[in-house]
Amino acid sequence: MTKYSNYFKNKKLLLAVSGGVDSIYMYHLFLKSFRKNLFQIGLAHVNYNTSSTSNKSMKLCKKLSIKNNHSFYVKEVNLRTESNFENNARTIRYNFFNSIMKNENYDYILTAHNKDDLIETLYMQNTNRDDYSSIPFNQENHFIIRPLINLNRSEIEKEVKKYNYKFYEDPTNKDLKYKRNFVRHKVIPQLKNKNLKIKELLKIYQNKRKMYNNFLNRYKEEKNASIFEGANFIEINRNYLKSIDIYAFKLILQGAIKNKSNQLIKKTNKYWSEFYRLIKSDKKNIYQNISNDIRILIQDDKLSVSFLKKSEVCKKINNNTIWMNYRFNISSYQKNKNKKNGNTFIFPESMYSDGLYIRKWMHGDRYLISKDRSKNISDLFNEKKVKTILRSNYPVVICNGRIEWVPGLAHSANNYLKSDNLLSITMEK
Repeated sequence: MTKYSNYFKNKKLLLAVSGGVDSIYMYHLFLKSFRKNLFQIGLAHVNYNTSSTSNKSMKLCKKLSIKNNHSFYVKEVNLRTESNFENNARTIRYNFFNSIMKNENYDYILTAHNKDDLIETLYMQNTNRDDYSSIPFNQENHFIIRPLINLNRSEIEKEVKKYNYKFYEDPTNKDLKYKRNFVRHKVIPQLKNKNLKIKELLKIYQNKRKMYNNFLNRYKEEKNASIFEGANFIEINRNYLKSIDIYAFKLILQGAIKNKSNQLIKKTNKYWSEFYRLIKSDKKNIYQNISNDIRILIQDDKLSVSFLKKSEVCKKINNNTIWMNYRFNISSYQKNKNKKNGNTFIFPESMYSDGLYIRKWMHGDRYLISKDRSKNISDLFNEKKVKTILRSNYPVVICNGRIEWVPGLAHSANNYLKSDNLLSITMEK
């Protein structure tokens, strides 16, 4: 604790306290130095209302804050436990902590993750041993500190029992429907050669941290010469991106976007691999939507990242409309000239009056293949062998909420050719 006392001297610390054994131990550990006026402390608590102890834990944390004169911040939510609870809870938690830090000028956020938490996460993550871009508890946010990360849970429990600190054990921590609990209570205890495997996991982790820190040191020296940031765009030197490995590429792009828009871009390994190969190739003037409102243009000498206004994400189609790297032209339908194919959409003029819009494809989008049958566009992509890297900015054309056309690939079932006053849209890249 001595090193933290000196490190945090005269700082303002926000402690994330759940009321459980780990965070209560962390709190009392720092309380001793707080009483010596070495730094300030604030407590932040999220009540998910998931168990019989939720309110008791909240009241305990509040009582500690009153007793020892700390600022206390609480967020109460009713989070459904059956739908990706851990990820949703993590997002809520860190958004809350970050907002407090920003608004109340805290220097650091402290969380009570311990060595067992780290081992469980490493086991569940099971990534390539060379991939230093996804290291548990290693966010670029250097202001998140985990002072218990080298302590085992058993050591913490022993200290809490020794000093008789009051805490509440969340009963959901034993519910095996949660992946972490299953790994904690069933998988890791029954591992063959358990100690050897844990030692290997930690060794790989330390090697990744070393590679990550080497990357970070190089990047600090190269950043100013390789990245230019404007009001609503970022430009990254393409030759520089070609000179680094895929993990550095991922970290740089994620970091640049997060610094600019506070969005952490999460994609599959396959996506990053295809994107990286595209950067390394000689292809140019290719658009890539990495999220709903972030567009990337791969040019000959640079990568241009643009942050779109909401109005640019979904766009009404008029004649000569340009959307991403697609151009749409509208003309009167001529039977002998306009043939129905993937690059042409024939439709009634009344539909044009209602409004045709173009937007990017999203997961879950479906189009009609007959009167009462529909199909996932993702399945269409698989059938047509559309590359993963190209899917995120693939256009769909909609009218009154219905997908009418997947340009270049398919039309929703219709009988528009029987209508009068037809128009034709052609798509060009």
